[in-house]
Amino acid sequence: MGMIGLAVFELAIAKIMMAVLLATTPFFISFAMFPSTQSFFERWLGVLIGFILLPIFVSAMIAFTLAINE
Repeated sequence: MGMIGLAVFELAIAKIMMAVLLATTPFFISFAMFPSTQSFFERWLGVLIGFILLPIFVSAMIAFTLAINE
């Protein structure tokens, strides 16, 4: 049951981080316009995609773990 609690905590953190990253979207889109700051945008986008995919993988692992334990 401890692993499920950890997974729920991870899902909550992922949602909070997605909200923070989406709130900073206008800044990072403006960074994409200039060659010297374009790498900031690329890193921000990679982190955002990672936090978007995290709930999918965590949910899949929860389902897999529960299926094994049946």
